[in-house]
Amino acid sequence: MQLYHKDTGERLAVTLRTLEDRDADGVIACIRDEYGDTYFKRDFYSPEFIREKHREGSIVFLVAVTDMEEVAGIMILKKFFPYEFMIEIATQIFKKEYRGYGLAEHMFDYGMTLLQGMPCSAVYSLPVTFHAISQRLLRMRGLIGCGFIFSVFDMGKIQQSYGKRRNLKHSQGIQILAKDKTNAGTLYIPSEQKGFTGWLYKKLGVAYRLAEVPDVGKLNKGDWVDSCYASCQVMKTIDWIQSSAAITIYRTGRGLQEYVEMILEEYGSLPHFTLNAFLNVNDPGAIAGYYLLKEYGFFFAGFKPLCSENEFMVMHNPLKVSIVFEDYVLTEEFRDLSRYVEVFYEERQQFYGKGGRKYEA
Repeated sequence: MQLYHKDTGERLAVTLRTLEDRDADGVIACIRDEYGDTYFKRDFYSPEFIREKHREGSIVFLVAVTDMEEVAGIMILKKFFPYEFMIEIATQIFKKEYRGYGLAEHMFDYGMTLLQGMPCSAVYSLPVTFHAISQRLLRMRGLIGCGFIFSVFDMGKIQQSYGKRRNLKHSQGIQILAKDKTNAGTLYIPSEQKGFTGWLYKKLGVAYRLAEVPDVGKLNKGDWVDSCYASCQVMKTIDWIQSSAAITIYRTGRGLQEYVEMILEEYGSLPHFTLNAFLNVNDPGAIAGYYLLKEYGFFFAGFKPLCSENEFMVMHNPLKVSIVFEDYVLTEEFRDLSRYVEVFYEERQQFYGKGGRKYEA
């Protein structure tokens, strides 16, 4: 392609293609140009890792190569089979000297073309919130803003060129385009989120059903869960470098209250630590799980839909890390989402303060 700089009119000849073995060092050079040695995907500093993952097809590396055979930019298509069925568009990075040529748009178009021939439940992306370029370009290609994964990366440990502002930790948006999964099944949603849920799944263009069940918001959540359900099924992942943990709740049930208390006891006093929870809302116990998490300082942050067999609601516990919503750089769609979830964040702050402790009425 022949591209022209939006300000200077300078010409750039570039080819978009998938990775060849000789490109691995150029991929790393792109990462270092933006992040130095601080990029959170530590394996991406290894040429052998890049070549191996690309050969096996679990990560498809796309490169923008100049006529001098320099890698000017990169993007990946990441698969999660067999645990999740979506394909993620991620790691779009361009060297600073090649910005302003519109490469991001062309790289997204190239990736979307390749995705048409790849079986997956959905196209998934986690755009940054310190600039809105990816959010905007992905929305133009049909990806819907669904929520946020808040305070994932410690900005004191990441070098990047867009400024840090006041948030101590970097958050991500969630954008989804429905593909092969066209039915989300029966969703067990608390009454205060039913309106949002119906609006979002209609916007995604997939079939769904909101279960008509009693809302347990006014009951003693821990006792109710223990008496009504089998043992919970939970998975935890931790990133010690970024001081972040994720809890995936596949089934709400006995022991969940104790598990959440243990997590808060273990991580609640650690500096800069934050927690994200992914709650399976195809599980009949999800409504009880939602209110139990709220009791322990989590607030509603949106959905991670259509990515696996189950549908997941996202909830966040900031512990002692405040969120400065007005410092996020967002598209209009994500700004509307931000205003919506901020209501639940402010409610959380009013009752739980900064310690993440259980509120006692």
